[in-house]
Amino acid sequence: MTRRSNRSALAASLALSFAALAAAPAAAQETTITAGVNVRFLTGSFASDQTTSLLYAPALLRVESGRLEVVAYFPYLTIDNGTVAPSQGGFVPMRGTLTSAPNAGMSMATTTGGTMGGMMGGGPSGGTTPVASGTLPTSALVTNQSGLGDIVASAGYRIVDDVTARLQIVLSGRVKVPTASAASGLGTGKADVGATGAVRKQVSQGWFYAEGGYLFIGDPDDVELRNAVLWGLGGGRRLTDRVGLLFSAYGNTALLAEFAAPVEVGAGVGIRAGRTTLSIIPTIGLSDASPRYAINVGVGADLLKR
Repeated sequence: MTRRSNRSALAASLALSFAALAAAPAAAQETTITAGVNVRFLTGSFASDQTTSLLYAPALLRVESGRLEVVAYFPYLTIDNGTVAPSQGGFVPMRGTLTSAPNAGMSMATTTGGTMGGMMGGGPSGGTTPVASGTLPTSALVTNQSGLGDIVASAGYRIVDDVTARLQIVLSGRVKVPTASAASGLGTGKADVGATGAVRKQVSQGWFYAEGGYLFIGDPDDVELRNAVLWGLGGGRRLTDRVGLLFSAYGNTALLAEFAAPVEVGAGVGIRAGRTTLSIIPTIGLSDASPRYAINVGVGADLLKR
């Protein structure tokens, strides 16, 4: 029985390919250490007049020992013309960017009391475009930045691990450490914590999973974000011993009343060669709070299995 799952959209393709292809029928491993990287490119307007492009590339390390599962993500990201900041509950709009509610979202306050729109992009050298304190921007304020993202870690325990039934039920806790620079628009600057439960089932030529959870979203200094109910569905079908078709759907409730709930769906392919797995999964967004489209390319390898 394979044992890979994470709600994170960024890790979805890697998790799916592992779960669909990494193991033959049910044989629990005492200890497995997996390392990999997932590159996710996305673009979308996020209910603004500006098109945001984002490249998010987390390295990951996963350890499974007995029924315990621990995984950590160490991301690097680049945002071009960005009007949103990434969070574990999706994307948080920056104030002045929503066409329907320009005063909603993170206000991006600077140390001088103005707004941060120009400081996060604007000028030819990435410098500031001053905006008077207390005024409302008339156009989208954009970010052009690169740097370390927020580190995400989770620890889970399989309360059910039935090899005969090819069934697992996992309870997990997760935390986002705010290592990304909120001043650069690379994160919210606050920690998020939450818990999830997942059911994983292997069938004759494939597998599926369903996952749900709750996330306490840390509030930036100037905006109150809603906590999020998370959900995810996915699965795969083996075409050969090395190749499988993969699908996923995931999302959560809205973080702001003025911003829609994010939802993405996708399908792709996973390829297994020895201890290495490659997955390619394009996805599309189904709401204004989601990317218009994204492509996820994941590569992972088992470093230790005993």
